[in-house]
Amino acid sequence: MFPGRGSIPPTPRRVTLPSTLTANGTKISARSTALSAGGRQRVERRWHLGVSVPDLPPNFRALVVAALRSGEYTQARGCLRLWPTLPKDRQRFCVAGVACDVAAAHGWGEWQRDRFTAPDGLVTSTLMPEGIRVALGLSPAALDSLVTANDDGVPLSTLAAALED
Repeated sequence: MFPGRGSIPPTPRRVTLPSTLTANGTKISARSTALSAGGRQRVERRWHLGVSVPDLPPNFRALVVAALRSGEYTQARGCLRLWPTLPKDRQRFCVAGVACDVAAAHGWGEWQRDRFTAPDGLVTSTLMPEGIRVALGLSPAALDSLVTANDDGVPLSTLAAALED
């Protein structure tokens, strides 16, 4: 049984993308993340059985790409958001944190200090909620590639190009 949902979970929308992304000639591969990021994804999926696509704008992916290119976000590594008590122009966000921030601006989830709370109750400071990943149309491997590239210091604008492809 799924609490509050009856006995049948909602059917998730499945989108298949390659596990290797290319942006501006830079190849971003998920193979190098198999041990570290793969473990995080398994944990995240365990918490999100029966996830459905959140009620976000149809152009959500384009909004995230625009936010990554806007220059309004300073890059963080290893967490969604750093220094949450400072003004937004001094906070730092990873690529997944920017997506969470755009989702929160559209009423899907909210920030509580450095933790993002999704409507399904997931509270996280390091993982992108499964619903946002699905709304972006990313496979778990493609998300691993983006997060690993972010943590390796690939600029947000380059990650935006990879997300746009």
